[in-house]
This record gives sequence, structure tokens and C-alpha cells, in this order.
Amino acid sequence: MPGPFGNPVGEANGERQGASKCDSAVGDEIMPDDLPMTVWLRGDEAFFNDFSVDADVAMAELGIRRSRLTQISGRELRVGKKRIDRYVRPFFRPQDITAYKNFTRATVSHMKSSQVLDDVLARLEAETGQLIDKVATTVTQNAVDFRDQLEAIATEFRQAQGLLLREVTDRVDAIERGLDGALQSALWRVQASLTELREQNAGLEQRLAAQNDTMLELANQNHLMIRELNAAQGTRFEALAQHVASAVSGVAGQVNAGTEKATGQVEILIHQTRLALRGDMKSLMEKQNEREEKQPAPRHVFRRARGCGHDARRVRNGQQFR
Repeated sequence: MPGPFGNPVGEANGERQGASKCDSAVGDEIMPDDLPMTVWLRGDEAFFNDFSVDADVAMAELGIRRSRLTQISGRELRVGKKRIDRYVRPFFRPQDITAYKNFTRATVSHMKSSQVLDDVLARLEAETGQLIDKVATTVTQNAVDFRDQLEAIATEFRQAQGLLLREVTDRVDAIERGLDGALQSALWRVQASLTELREQNAGLEQRLAAQNDTMLELANQNHLMIRELNAAQGTRFEALAQHVASAVSGVAGQVNAGTEKATGQVEILIHQTRLALRGDMKSLMEKQNEREEKQPAPRHVFRRARGCGHDARRVRNGQQFR
């Protein structure tokens, strides 16, 4: 590399070779002077002020980046090196920049090819825009059609759901009516059994009352007899009193045995009524389950049916819980 004061060897080899190449390529009319491609400026040269264009302005004029400017400086474009402060900076002459621009200007055929490419790109952009608009229109139309189909499907689903709900509601109402009838019939049977038990208890009470009256009458008679015996014969009084007491004890035992027997019969009748009611409810539930198995229904219908069947299990031991 040449120094700040020039280098005859470098000028004879590198810089002069670059100058001859550029001069032969561009022509003597554009670059008539005999300066090398890299000129080291000290400030006292006659052409010092000709190198007035800095690197930023040169990049803007040529439309290139700094890396490309560094690549062509001293090879294809004459550059002058100036020391500013402590740094050596490149400067260029306006005529050299103009000559390089004319040298690198595109030919007519290249311009035609560029025009064709521009036309093709313009047509491609236009067709692309049309295709995008067409695709957007198609997508919008498909979205509208899809929305209409979804609305139609939703309407059909709501109608089917309404019919299914009505059918389920009718079946549930029928099951509830059947259960109500069965429960009412069972309640009537229980009430009839209770009425019969009350009548039997009333008869037993009447019999017990009559027996009590008889016992009172016998007791009164015994008292009279005891008084008469005491007046007539004192020694036979104890024996007669014992006999009467034993008779009264026997009558009382018979009365208690009759009462216990009647109570046991009532309890047996109540137990039989409860067993009969449980059997009726169990047979009714089995018939209902068989009817549901013979007529299959959707899943939620079975859930509803099970929910309704749960009300039937609320009747327990002949009593209805609310």
C-alpha cells in the first residue's frame, strides 16, 4: 500500500494498472487525466479540491452500500485519500462518479428485459389480487352457506329435541298416573284392613266391657254372699272366701288370656297386611321394569324413568313419605 507521500513502486504496479484498465474501459473522453486509481492527497496538489464528494454522498449517488463502495474504490472508481484529524477518509471527484455511472448503466436489451419483468410482475400482482379477492369471496360464501347449514341443523335438532321431550314427558306422566293409581289402591286396601281391625278391636272392647260388668256383678254377689255367710256361719266363711277368690282369679285369667289372644291376632293381621302391600309394590315395580325393558328409550329417558321410579320406593312398610 502506498504511504501518504506516494509510492513510485505502488504507482507503477497497482495504481497505474488500475488506471489503465479504467481508462481503457471508460475512454479518454470521460477520464482524460493521468491520475492513478488511488490518489494520496497531501493538500498542496492542484487537483486537491476536485475530490470533494465524501463516501456518504457517493453511496447515495451510486445507489450502493458501503461494502460495495469499498470494493470498487481504487479498482473501478478513482478515490482520493485525505487525512482528516487522525483518520484517512476517502473522497471522490464528481466526474469520476458520473463516469462510473455511465459505465455501469444498463444496456437497451437489459432495459427491455427489465420492462418485461416489470410487466410480468405487474400482471402477476394483478392476477394475485384477483385470485385473493376470488378466494375471499368464496370463503365468505362458504362461511355463509356453512352458517345456514348449521342453523338448519340446529333448528332440526331443536324440533327433534322438543318431540323427544314431549314423548318423555307423556311417558313420565303415564308412569306417574300408574304409580298414583297403584298407591291409591294399596292405600285403600290398607285403610280397609285398618277399618276391619278397628271393628274387631271395638268388638273385643265390648266383650271386655261385658266381662268387666260380669265380674263386678259377681264381686257384688260375692260380697253379699260373704256378708250372709259371716252372719250365718263364721267358720265356713274362710273356705267360701277362698273358693270365691279362686273363681275370681280364674275368670280374670280367662279375661287376660282372651285379651292377649285378641292382641296377637291384631298384630298378625297387621303383619300380613304389610307383607301383602310389599308384595303388591314389588310386583308392580317388576311389571314396570319389564315394560321399560320391552320398550327401549334414549339414555336420558331411562334416567328420567329411574328418577320417577325412585318416588315409588318412598312407600315403605305400608306408609307413604312426602
